Amino acid sequence: VFQRQRHSVNYDVPDWVELPRAAGLLPAVMAGRWDESNEKDREILCLLAGMDDYTRLEGLFSEFVSVDEPPLQKAGDVWALTAPADAFHLTARMLTNQHLSRFKNAFRAVFESIDGSVDVSTDKWLAYGMTAAKGHSKWLRQGLAETLLLIGERGSDAGMVCVGSVTDYAEKVVRGLPGLDDWRILASIRDVYPTLIEAAPRPFLQSLGVLLENRPDDARLLFSDGQNTIGVEGMHTGLLWGLELLAWSPEYLTDVALILARLASVDPGGVLHNRPINSLREIFLWWNPGTNVGSKKCLDTIDLILQREPDIGWLLLEGLLPTFAITTSSETVKPRWRDFGD
Repeated sequence: VFQRQRHSVNYDVPDWVELPRAAGLLPAVMAGRWDESNEKDREILCLLAGMDDYTRLEGLFSEFVSVDEPPLQKAGDVWALTAPADAFHLTARMLTNQHLSRFKNAFRAVFESIDGSVDVSTDKWLAYGMTAAKGHSKWLRQGLAETLLLIGERGSDAGMVCVGSVTDYAEKVVRGLPGLDDWRILASIRDVYPTLIEAAPRPFLQSLGVLLENRPDDARLLFSDGQNTIGVEGMHTGLLWGLELLAWSPEYLTDVALILARLASVDPGGVLHNRPINSLREIFLWWNPGTNVGSKKCLDTIDLILQREPDIGWLLLEGLLPTFAITTSSETVKPRWRDFGD
C-alpha cells in the first residue's frame, strides 16, 4: 500500500473528481496521511477542515474509499492518499487562501515543538528518533512535509491560483516556524528534514548560516550520537541527508559545501559514519559525484572551502586522492521531486 508517488502524465480523470462534494477531500490531500488512533492527528485534520467533529469528517472521507479509483485508502488506523501526486494534481485548483491558511497553522502546530528526547544533556542522550513521544504520528509529519513539497514544486502546474508564488508560500510556511536556527528544532525535525529542505531550501540554508555564525557551540550539540550505543541514529543525520540532497543543485552547491565544511569544523566525531566531512567527500568524489554541477564550479567551490575552512579543505582533498587501497562510495540522498540540473 501507499506505493505510487509521481503524478501520471497519461490517465483518465476519475469520476470522483466530479462528485458534488469532491472539495471534501481537500483536508486529506493537505494532510497526506495520518493515524486516526492518534488524538493529536485527529485535531490537525479538524483544523485543516475547519470542523470540530472528526467523526463527521471521517464520514466524508469514507465516501472516497468506495469509489472507482479511490484517492484514499485505509490500513488499520492509518489513512493515506493512494497516489499523493495525482490527488494533489486533481484537486489543487480547488484550494483557496483559507485552505492554505489552515495548512500553515497546522504545519506550525506539528513542527514547532521540541522533542523531549532532544532537550536533555548530551551525556544522557542515547537514542533520538521516533521512540520519544512526539505527539503527532510519523504518518502525519511525513504527509504534511510531502504536501509542502508538492505545493512548492508542483503547485503552479496543478493550477493553484490562490497564491501569487507557490515558492514564496512554501518559504513563508517554513519561516513561520519559531526558532528555526535553534539546534533543538533542527534535531526535532530530523525525520522530515530532507523533504522540508527540498520544499524550501533558502530558509533552511539561511537559518543554518545564522546558527553556525552566531552559536557554533550549539551546532556542535547536534552531533550527540550516543557514542557507546549500538544502532543509534544521530540527531544530525537528517540534516546531512538534506544538505546532500541540495548539493545536486548548481544553485545551492556552494552554500551547501560551505555549511558542511563549517559543520565539519565543529563536529566532535563519533561512532556513526554519517559525518559532514564524509558528505563533502561523497559530493565531490570524481568517480561517483553527488552533484550535477560541472567540474569547474566544483573546483572553484573546493578552493573556497580551502580559503574559509583550510583544515577541513585539506581533509577533503586527502579524502579525494586516489589510493592503492580499495575505496568505496555511498550514494548521497537524491531529490524526490526537483531535478536540480539533472
